[in-house]
Amino acid sequence: MALLGNKNEEPPTGTRPGADALLIGGQQYTNSAAKFWASLIDEIGDSFPQCSLAELSAPVPGMLNRDHLFPETTFKNDLSRLLTADFETEMQNALAEMALLGPPSSIRVRLLQDEEELFAGEIPADCADADILPFFVTWLLEWAEIPESEWNEDEVTGRVAAKDTRRSVDYSIPFTLTNRHLSEGLWQRTIKWGMRE
Repeated sequence: MALLGNKNEEPPTGTRPGADALLIGGQQYTNSAAKFWASLIDEIGDSFPQCSLAELSAPVPGMLNRDHLFPETTFKNDLSRLLTADFETEMQNALAEMALLGPPSSIRVRLLQDEEELFAGEIPADCADADILPFFVTWLLEWAEIPESEWNEDEVTGRVAAKDTRRSVDYSIPFTLTNRHLSEGLWQRTIKWGMRE
């Protein structure tokens, strides 16, 4: 999965970025958030070893909450609602929303070495988009044991320590999440984390 869009760049022989599972706080996680963060951090480390600070940013609708920890429940509820809804009405609403808002925004990526920008681009839409970002960000907040009541504050800082026991790889992720209200329930979410201690 080339999260930085480096489709032609092959990993070193016998290696694959990312983890099948992460051990965090004594508990093993195999969810998509664990795999996303491990893959992204590994890919950045492989492609830009001099990177000291990474940043993801996207306009995201709505507030962050614990529902984002369980995307399967959110999707199941949406499906249940659609199964009992009037198809034509739902289709008209979806088309009107698409015409007004367009497709989900891309997730912007910036990689820095101190003040120097090493890379700026977007995560390919087939990997992740702005609608999916909250599901990944809230897991960082959960793993860092930050109370839900603080998730939408202007600035939230935390740290996650994780281990891929299969590959004996340790991850230390000191991060800052900034939440800036844009308009009518749309928030600019920017998460920055240090690639080196």
